[in-house]
Amino acid sequence: MNQKPSGSLVLSKAVTGFSSFKSAQGLSDRTIDSYQRHLQKWLEYQGDLAVHRVTSTHITTYLDWLRAEYIPQRFGKGDEPLSPKILRNIWVALSAFFTWATKEFQIPNPMANVPAPRFVVHAAASTQQGHRYLTVPLTPLAGQGGWLPQAMKNPLPPVIASVTKQSPGGR
Repeated sequence: MNQKPSGSLVLSKAVTGFSSFKSAQGLSDRTIDSYQRHLQKWLEYQGDLAVHRVTSTHITTYLDWLRAEYIPQRFGKGDEPLSPKILRNIWVALSAFFTWATKEFQIPNPMANVPAPRFVVHAAASTQQGHRYLTVPLTPLAGQGGWLPQAMKNPLPPVIASVTKQSPGGR
């Protein structure tokens, strides 16, 4: 469809087109719903601007507001701020939307200068069938051709380990 921005296409209509595009790509209903919720929340905050008028400042200001001032409406969690993982998911939804809009409407991508929020994945947080997994770096055994798990300062409770080989010098 690749169109030049007409100046009149507003974000709400572009979000509808983006959702249809992602549905046609075969993304899961859950992913599309997540994108729609995050984009709708952004529209409520930002207003229904013309797509080509959105800048990285608009997006950065929104992400800063979510991080510092926004209080989500949750049941039973009080007034905890959004987690870094949720902030990252919102950034991903905005990035996917503007990547699509950039190609579809030949506009500059306002996400190009917006760094992704960082979050830390805790080793003990991953579970599958009740087992916890931990990636353990290995050190080569001198002259024996084997590998030995590196010492851990604060060992976690017993876990099923998935190992990665790490040679001297971090290669």
